[in-house]
Amino acid sequence: MRVVQGRLKNLRIPTIPGPHRPFTAKAREWLFYCLGDIIGLDFLDLFAGTGIVSLEAFSAGAYPVSVDRNKRTAVHVRAFLQKNALSWPYITQPAEAFLKQKKRTFDIVFCDPPFAYNYTADLLLQLLNASLLKTNARVIIHTTKKVPITIPNHFLVTKEKEFGFSLVRILEHKGNISHVSTTNNTIT
Repeated sequence: MRVVQGRLKNLRIPTIPGPHRPFTAKAREWLFYCLGDIIGLDFLDLFAGTGIVSLEAFSAGAYPVSVDRNKRTAVHVRAFLQKNALSWPYITQPAEAFLKQKKRTFDIVFCDPPFAYNYTADLLLQLLNASLLKTNARVIIHTTKKVPITIPNHFLVTKEKEFGFSLVRILEHKGNISHVSTTNNTIT
């Protein structure tokens, strides 16, 4: 895999052992084109895996935080970052546990859970209830297009695009809302 844009364009990352489903180069090009200028923005990458999306965000000038539960993957990613004199937090813990910590807020959150993960709608509610989103924050969800997801009312789907059997949605958070429990916007 290689970085597709920004100051680190064409930097290659090594193959990391294990069952990963990296976000494709074509999908990353589309996503970062849609996001536009992200210089100086706080970027949270949940289910970060290989860290390629965090690397793209860093390359574009954002301040990424990567979160993934896989300790072996984290060792490889941290070694790659050190070898290339790059630095940002790669936190080894489940995304759900990270969201409960409420340490900072983010302008952009990228959620790329395993396709078999059945709690994406719950994860969106956790993001809202944890007050981790800045006003007008954007949340990107990468899922299989076969499974409908209920989007909480406080998000507006601004863009979506299919890539093979997957679907990428860009949501915009509308305001600082806490303790949300209702939903009614189902996308199929």
